[in-house]
Amino acid sequence: MEWVNVSFSGSMMPSWTADEDAINYKGKKYPYTELNTPIKIFSKGSFGTNGVLQVFLDGKLANLTFKGKQYPMIEQFVEYANNLIDKYKGVADGAIYNLTGARGRALKVYEDKAIIKVSVTLGSLLTSNATDGAKTIYYSDVIGVQYKECATTLGYLQLETASQQMNNNNSNFFGENSFTFEANLNAKMAEVSKYVQERVEYYKSLRNHPQQVVQSHSNADELLKYKELLDMGALTQEEFEAKKKDLLNL
Repeated sequence: MEWVNVSFSGSMMPSWTADEDAINYKGKKYPYTELNTPIKIFSKGSFGTNGVLQVFLDGKLANLTFKGKQYPMIEQFVEYANNLIDKYKGVADGAIYNLTGARGRALKVYEDKAIIKVSVTLGSLLTSNATDGAKTIYYSDVIGVQYKECATTLGYLQLETASQQMNNNNSNFFGENSFTFEANLNAKMAEVSKYVQERVEYYKSLRNHPQQVVQSHSNADELLKYKELLDMGALTQEEFEAKKKDLLNL
């Protein structure tokens, strides 16, 4: 993990580091086991401006800054740390992907389902989605997957179901079955979309051939095994990413 013990700091701001167990800030360690809320990327910055992470430390909201050019490492760190935070809280139980998107939206992708969560933020208030909470969508119920990468507008991944009752029905971006994201997640969301569509097709094939005995493991089954090895510490993050790319033919 290339971000481990790297010194992060924006211009004229306190520096901080992170290791596999904790954030180190102002001479104090903040273990992920003690963080109760996810770390949020407030601003990714640019090559000439600071980026900002928001995290609650000692019960207070802290803004941890970093140079815009460090953003790729920051993105890797946030995904790693949030997975651990959720794991310690008993939330992450085998999630393949755990992502924070735009307008207060978060996405957890599992082998058999996806969970879209909406939190109260200014963006979610403006799009009338602040009280949606979390929605679990099982791939066996999905009849269509729509994906659009972020370009001039936000990107989205929408999982259509026959029974869905969506707020903002006229918007693919902010319906309750949609995860909305910005350009920094384009590459990751292309990977996620491919994985989700593969799982939807898998369950569709089971519906079409209910008597068929599946004798071989799907790529998703293998990926879940490698994720478990990663969580156990038997694989490094780099080894897991390499296995994932091989299995998903990326």
